[in-house]
Amino acid sequence: MHSLGFNTLRKHVKIEPDIFYYYCDKEGMLVLQDMVNSGRVSWLFDTALPNIGLKFRLDRLCLNKTRRKIFIQHCKDTLHQLYNHPCIIGYTIFNEGWGQVQADEIYDQLKAEDNTRIYDSTSGWFHQRHSDVQSIHMYFKNRKLNSRPGKILMLTESGGYKCKIEGHASINADYGYGDEQNIETLTGTIVKMYKKMVIPSIQRGLCGVIYTQLSDVENEVNGLYTYDREVCKVKRATLVELFNEIYDNYN
Repeated sequence: MHSLGFNTLRKHVKIEPDIFYYYCDKEGMLVLQDMVNSGRVSWLFDTALPNIGLKFRLDRLCLNKTRRKIFIQHCKDTLHQLYNHPCIIGYTIFNEGWGQVQADEIYDQLKAEDNTRIYDSTSGWFHQRHSDVQSIHMYFKNRKLNSRPGKILMLTESGGYKCKIEGHASINADYGYGDEQNIETLTGTIVKMYKKMVIPSIQRGLCGVIYTQLSDVENEVNGLYTYDREVCKVKRATLVELFNEIYDNYN
């Protein structure tokens, strides 16, 4: 990822073995760490409807107090386990409403446990009141973003463009946005996203961007690398030139 010009990884809804964080420390790769996902996910209510604008939910009611208690303990265990890794700049508590419950209260507890990191309480949508980050997920449009007072504006999911390389994908892989046919078109679409959405939004307060995603996975072909990591699906030199331009102008 360094060779493509990226300086941050978001580790999504799982904890890696300690050696992963050791090498991120050693090589200077920043990490935005998700808490392990808790609770069921509804594709309709947690993904489809928010993507067309329905992004409101009350999360104050807790129907399963045992699950909430276990989730909070796991979050605190994660903070203690990873505390001494300087690569970790922040934590995502809930992602796109998956298992989301009482986000404000849990933010307060985790912030009191470790106040040296930033917290994205509700990544993507279903925002409540307490969070260090104004977190936006944007896949289908290149829209200029605006920051809110007192919040760090981050585009914590973006891109996700589909590009399947035959012979290098999982047999189940077919999911992604759009349908890019080759390295040239995928690279061009990514550059277009940065020039039409990311760069103009920096002037409006955008502080960070996470591209979805590092590699293809079992059922998705929206990675920068193939499932087997053998093929880089983008033009390295083009991305490096783009990111160097951003770093030079806005650092």
